[in-house]
Order: sequence, then structure tokens, then C-alpha cells
Amino acid sequence: MKMKTASHSTDIIFILGLVCLFGICSLVVVLFGGRVYKNIVESSTYTAQRRTAFSYLSNKIRSADGQDIELTEENGLQVLRLTEKLESGEYQTYFYYYDRAIRELTLAAGDDFMPESGETVTEASGLSFSREGSLLRYTLSIENNESLECSLLLRAE
Repeated sequence: MKMKTASHSTDIIFILGLVCLFGICSLVVVLFGGRVYKNIVESSTYTAQRRTAFSYLSNKIRSADGQDIELTEENGLQVLRLTEKLESGEYQTYFYYYDRAIRELTLAAGDDFMPESGETVTEASGLSFSREGSLLRYTLSIENNESLECSLLLRAE
């Protein structure tokens, strides 16, 4: 009879050991899965923000007439200036790279350009423009040596 009790105790210890091992493995899988999910969400958010900012800038340029688009330099910064004439006056919207971010600033014509006053569109590591006739190109540089490039043919010259 002692033989059965010892065998029964070994079975219970073996089953409890398996249950504990299953619990530990489940906990490890949940912890790693949570970390992977967090990284995926952060990566998706980062990519979505950059692409949204890129599309926003493209759409602002498309909405302006070619004659109202000018590449210039203000306070030592390369600036894309979009000019809009309304009944209330003339307004200029500036897009530029300043303090590790792409910024947008809208001013009445003649107001002083102060780069720190612009609203942040997105964080980035650079923004550059070039224009050849009615072809406008810009490159948005982001972290990890990645960049988004766009070429737009302006409607009017």
C-alpha cells in the first residue's frame, strides 16, 4: 500500500510541475507579445505621422497656383512661400525646416518672419526644395537615413 501512495504523490507533483511550467510559459509569451505589439503600434504611428505630413505639404502646394509659389531664403533658412490674395488682404504661408521639425507659418504680407513662431507639422531631420521651371521637387528627410521625395508639376507659371 505504501507503493501506491508514493506513486500517487509523484503523479501529483508531476502534474503540478506541468501546470506551473505552462503558467510560466504563458506569462513569457504574454510579456513578449505585449512588447512586440507596442513596437508595432509605435512604428505604425511614426510612419503614419510622416506620411500624413508629407501628404499635407503636397496638398497645400497643389492647392496654390504656380505663380503664388516661391522658393526663397528667410533668416538663413530655405523657405517655400505660398501667397494667397483674399478680400481681407494678402497672406503668405511659409514651409521650412527649423529646430528638428517641419514648420508652417501663415502671416499677413509684410509681417516679419520669425521661424520659432511656426506650427510644427512633423518632426524630421531635414526638408529641402528645388524648382526647375514649373517642376517643384521637395525631399522630407526622416530619421534612420530615410527620406520621402515628391515632384509636383505646378498648374500655372
